[in-house]
Amino acid sequence: MIYPPIGSSNPEIKIKGFLKSKNQDVAIIPIERLVALTNASSPEVEKVLTVNIRSQLSSLNKNIDTLYERTFAEALNLHLSYPKQCLGEVYLIPTHEYDDKEMLQNRVVFKSASKVEDYIRMFQAINNRCTTKKDEYKYERVCLLIADFKKKSPKLYSSIEQLKSDGLVPENTIVNLDNLTVENFAEDLLITYTERFGRGVIL
Repeated sequence: MIYPPIGSSNPEIKIKGFLKSKNQDVAIIPIERLVALTNASSPEVEKVLTVNIRSQLSSLNKNIDTLYERTFAEALNLHLSYPKQCLGEVYLIPTHEYDDKEMLQNRVVFKSASKVEDYIRMFQAINNRCTTKKDEYKYERVCLLIADFKKKSPKLYSSIEQLKSDGLVPENTIVNLDNLTVENFAEDLLITYTERFGRGVIL
């Protein structure tokens, strides 16, 4: 059911949305005949579960609005055509962005801390779409991976408390990472999928 197959980078499945067609990083297609329909705007395409995977390692602070607009526009593009479709998004950001100019010289240099609190706030706003009647700009589940690559072994954050402890978000922040970490990401998507399409389709 998984495209591209595990261990491969192709074929990617292209799905035709409301505004444009786009290759999906991971598509779970429960019925083989749907593969031929994904670029034809068939209502049955909403049974395809998709997960897109992104990373932004430099220019996080400078391009934050553009990156965010692109992210929620992709959910909107598909949900306007397929209201029941389950969409997942995995987005990786570093705690300190890489210096892109230094990287051109093959040097690994980090800039100041990224706007971690802003990213958390924005991705929470497009997370946990629970209804098929509205909120087309949201994903059924977002996973925001926040990693510190300055360490010898990268550190992946799983709680606001960890981020506060390392001075990456203010002590008085009101944002949280609830349902935004990798923990239970796949399970949450599959629960929502089963609620919409019943058992025996994917599970």
